[in-house]
Amino acid sequence: MTSSADEIKAQLRTAKNCLKEQEYQEALKLLTRILKADNTNFNAYVYCAQAFSGLQDDEKSIKALKKALEIRTDQIVPWLMLCKIYENKKMTNEVYKELIVAYENMLQLEDDVSQWLEYCKQVDSHTCQKKDQDQYILTFSKLLTSPVTFKKNKTAELLSDLFLVDKNHASPHVDVFVEAFSTSVLNLSEDREKRFKKIPAYFHLLFKLKRFQDLIDACERVLTVYDSNVTALEWMCKTIIVFYFGNPGSSLKFNSRPVTEYIDTLIQSSPTAAFLGFTAHGVELIKQGEYVRARDEYLLHAVEMKTADWQSYFALAKVHSLLHCYEEAERCIEQVYKRLSDTSSLKRCYNMDGELAEVLCNQSSDEKKRQGLNLCLELLSETDSPVSDGNTGLLINTLRAAIDLDNGQVFEQFVTTLSEPHWKLYIGAYQDKKLKNYKESLVKLSECIQLNPAIPEVWMLRADVLNSTGDYAEAMQAHLKVASLAAHWFEPFYILGKYYHNYKRDLNTAKRCFLKAFQLNPRSDSVGIALSDIYRSLGLAEENVQLLEAVTTFGAKWAKLRLGLQLMDSGEYQKSINHLRSAARSDPNDAHCWEALGDGYLKRGAFSAAKKCYAKVVTLQSDKIYPKLQIANIYQILGLAEESIAEYRTILLIFPECLPAMKGLAESCLLLVRKRLQYSGNLVREAHDLCQTGVNAVVSALMLNNGISCVWKLLGDLLVTVCKLPKRNQTIDLPASLVDPTVSSGDQISTLATGQDILAIALNAYKKALAISKTLDIPAKLQSRLVYSIAYCLHLDSVLSSSPDKKKAALKVAKQCVRMSPGSYPAWNMLGVIAASDDLQLYPLAQHAFIKSIQVERVNPTAWTNLGSVYLK
Repeated sequence: MTSSADEIKAQLRTAKNCLKEQEYQEALKLLTRILKADNTNFNAYVYCAQAFSGLQDDEKSIKALKKALEIRTDQIVPWLMLCKIYENKKMTNEVYKELIVAYENMLQLEDDVSQWLEYCKQVDSHTCQKKDQDQYILTFSKLLTSPVTFKKNKTAELLSDLFLVDKNHASPHVDVFVEAFSTSVLNLSEDREKRFKKIPAYFHLLFKLKRFQDLIDACERVLTVYDSNVTALEWMCKTIIVFYFGNPGSSLKFNSRPVTEYIDTLIQSSPTAAFLGFTAHGVELIKQGEYVRARDEYLLHAVEMKTADWQSYFALAKVHSLLHCYEEAERCIEQVYKRLSDTSSLKRCYNMDGELAEVLCNQSSDEKKRQGLNLCLELLSETDSPVSDGNTGLLINTLRAAIDLDNGQVFEQFVTTLSEPHWKLYIGAYQDKKLKNYKESLVKLSECIQLNPAIPEVWMLRADVLNSTGDYAEAMQAHLKVASLAAHWFEPFYILGKYYHNYKRDLNTAKRCFLKAFQLNPRSDSVGIALSDIYRSLGLAEENVQLLEAVTTFGAKWAKLRLGLQLMDSGEYQKSINHLRSAARSDPNDAHCWEALGDGYLKRGAFSAAKKCYAKVVTLQSDKIYPKLQIANIYQILGLAEESIAEYRTILLIFPECLPAMKGLAESCLLLVRKRLQYSGNLVREAHDLCQTGVNAVVSALMLNNGISCVWKLLGDLLVTVCKLPKRNQTIDLPASLVDPTVSSGDQISTLATGQDILAIALNAYKKALAISKTLDIPAKLQSRLVYSIAYCLHLDSVLSSSPDKKKAALKVAKQCVRMSPGSYPAWNMLGVIAASDDLQLYPLAQHAFIKSIQVERVNPTAWTNLGSVYLK
């Protein structure tokens, strides 16, 4: 007979009472009958387990409990009973495993917080005794997805706490720790200080695992809870940077806000970490192809910060390399290596040696190419297959460096490893160019372009080959193609600028090309020099100064020199001198710098300093004539005529056809004669000899070039000075051809023995000078000085000859002089002297002339005296 449900319930109550009375055998009889009637009765199995436990039969009790759990898995009581049994047993490995299983299920089923926490302590205690951390992690990992919030949060806290202590990034349970951290750092009920310790540990764990997208997502989640959390912002920027280093063609996704907002927030929030923000901004711009903005607006600022780390320098090195600024890229990589240990895994991880090899191979210096080639060979020896696609760039750099260095052994070793047909053709064309087989090179390049027309290196090589053949128009077209394919390379714009400057004579277009090249590579000396020179050619002084001031911050000597010269042209002599001195300090053996500095001092009027600079030039380059001329000129300016004459004579011994030295010698002789006549009338003979020396120098200059106005005037001045000497000394030796135009030129010398004859030649010299000045469109004010000299010469001749006609001629020329230059007080004075002469006696005109002279120049003792003489008459 089967028992009804009510009967079973009654029997269960009876069995329960038996258990209370410790009548275990009686209880078992009842329970056996119940299970025969209903073998799925959960309570019957539980009561059986209690009865067996009372009879000290643990095995049967365990068996009964397991049967109960097969029926009801959602009940905690059987697990509690099992746990109690196992706790009282000897803790063998098998018992330990069963006990942990019991606790795992109790943790899942227990709802009471305090009791649940007690179970956690027991699990911790047992796993610690067994030193079984893996089991501890596995036990709690099952609770990370619990729908019960307090269980999930506490489990995450426990596991993340464990990682903070252990920090085993190689643990097989890292995924568990990641999940634990993701919950724990956002659990506001957890201790705040502990949470903020876990945030960087969480990010660092994801970073070590290279789970960059997960790291970005984690940062965004943290920032939704802790707005402007600097740690999250720092790790976000660091992730952006290193992800680009390892995956330049991929991008990370941002769900909450645009990436630039996060970066800007970091820059504003943390000055010490701002370099990461600037670097991340730069990386984002690099990915967009805005290399110049990335470098100039962000990366250069990043590396200037004291806290800047290797990431900023490596990002800057990459953008420099993309812009073909290889010297700068090398310097940045050197800074990266200074901040990393020699064994750092980051070098291999981000192919830093490969970057350095490319940078070295593409520099112009053979020594740098050799270093780059050695590094390429080292890297190729470490790779399993040089033919792989990832090594194409390395192979290209290796082969080009081998060709440039004439290393045929390396070339033959690796040329066959190139797999792509277009690169094989390119390298073949590169080698043909090196061997000057230009036709073969162009044929290969044409085939290469047919295979792939979008490789800028191929077009660049084609342009170089065409330049070598002299086909500049076609070369320009090739450079234009390079500029369109690789608008971030400075070389095509620089070469186009040279083409427009040298062949098209289109300075404005050349300026635009040079300016573009300079924007791409402001550290290139050749580009900066070309742009500066074209600014000077176009008269753009302000732009040139701005350019040069910017470049001098890099310490470029050429920029300091050119800036000094530009400021000198603008009349800013002190600023000019400061820059020229800096240039000279940069290279004390550069004669050009010292020469320019001497010019600056000379224009400022610092004659002694100028002379020292020119003397320095002479010691550096003894064959230069310009500094010697300037030294002689300074002596002349200072009135040291004897020293000046000695210098000019020394120059003429070395350079006998130096016209400026001839002119300078004549001027110095004239200066010394006037000094002798003014202060010592007893040196007439010496004065005469000096005049003859000066005349000889002028004559030699005229034989070299008779079309220089000032030389003719100088001859006139010397001859007029001779006429002021006593009559017995009024003699001069001149070439016969100069005295009589009908005489053919030769070595024949004529001696003029009268003042009138000498003045006649002087007058002709002045007239010749005036005629030349008119053909050269010299301003009337300057021409008036020659007219003054003619009038003076005529006046002096009229005095010597007592000729009224010559006096009238002198008056006429004097009137012409004051008309040409009414602001010249000597001209008015001379007009007055001529008018007041005994031959003319034009006293009203003389009075008027002297008054005009005084009006022009109040401090005018000569005119005042002459005016008084007129009044006396």
